Amino acid sequence: MDAKKTGSFISALRREKGMTQKQLADKLNISDKAVSRWETGRGLPDIGMLMALSCEFSVSINELLCGERIISPVMAAEAERDIAGGYIEVSKKKKRFSVIIIVLAALLSLFATAFLTILFRQLPLMYNEIMGSPSCVITEDYSSFTLMGDKYVPLVLPERVECSTSEKLIKEAQVENTPFIGKLLFGESIYSVKMCPENEIVYLQSDYDLLESDIYCLESRVEHYREMLENISLDSMIAVIETKDCNLYDLKLCYEVRTMLEKEDYTQTENISCNWSRGDGDEGICIYSAQSDGPFRYAEGELIRKKGQYYWYDYDDVADLWYSNPADITAYSIDDSYDSYLDELFSYMLK
Repeated sequence: MDAKKTGSFISALRREKGMTQKQLADKLNISDKAVSRWETGRGLPDIGMLMALSCEFSVSINELLCGERIISPVMAAEAERDIAGGYIEVSKKKKRFSVIIIVLAALLSLFATAFLTILFRQLPLMYNEIMGSPSCVITEDYSSFTLMGDKYVPLVLPERVECSTSEKLIKEAQVENTPFIGKLLFGESIYSVKMCPENEIVYLQSDYDLLESDIYCLESRVEHYREMLENISLDSMIAVIETKDCNLYDLKLCYEVRTMLEKEDYTQTENISCNWSRGDGDEGICIYSAQSDGPFRYAEGELIRKKGQYYWYDYDDVADLWYSNPADITAYSIDDSYDSYLDELFSYMLK
């Protein structure tokens, strides 16, 4: 097809009927600029406009596309055949394109289904990671919380009584009436307390200094533990040793050292610094009395080695244990006869 030839033919047909470009455009419900583009060869009518022009000027579509009147029937038939063949080829291409689109759509659908399946399987894990475990909800004022359906309330411990080492139970807990963004900022973790049956006592660690007590116990067992703490009976002494990698572990004191501390087998006193230092032979070990089958322990004092001499710092001599000035502490000097036992104990500090 020659666009300019077709355009000239349309222009001639229009003039034969004595029509202006504007009049032809009005009849076809198009702009006169479109007619101008056809006649100057800058564009071709679409199939709908070709049919309209064919009816308007009493010519065939083939003649419009050829740009002249076709007199020979043979030529007309050949032209019609060429046009039909062209449309058949276009139709085949459209069918091939449609098949490709259908295949791509099917693959996209399979991919989307697989993605959504994986997403919905992971959503509960993502929810728990962000929101915390749904099995534990802490009240906004920290007066209690529910864990695995049981209610826990604060358990206030006497001075210098602590709980045994704990193990992480829940990574993050929900806080009641806290909006979603607030849950992302909270960092509460629940720890179970060793030597405590069925997690009757748990430890709440928070990133925020909001708690009067961080030890909680089952509401149904709180009176039992309060009575136990009032009449606490501790039957063994242990040394809490901090290793160089900052891990703490318990070491039961040998009979000789325990007897010395229980009988207060130390004499003179002098002022020394009781900082937990490292190196140059200066070390300190915290000593606790503890139940052999219970969660509680009582802080007794510190064994201190300073320049080869052993001292005992008794917490009972301190009015305010946690805020005392270590430089003003009165420590008891331990008799040299216990040096061999204490050397063995302090050897753990240097490993």
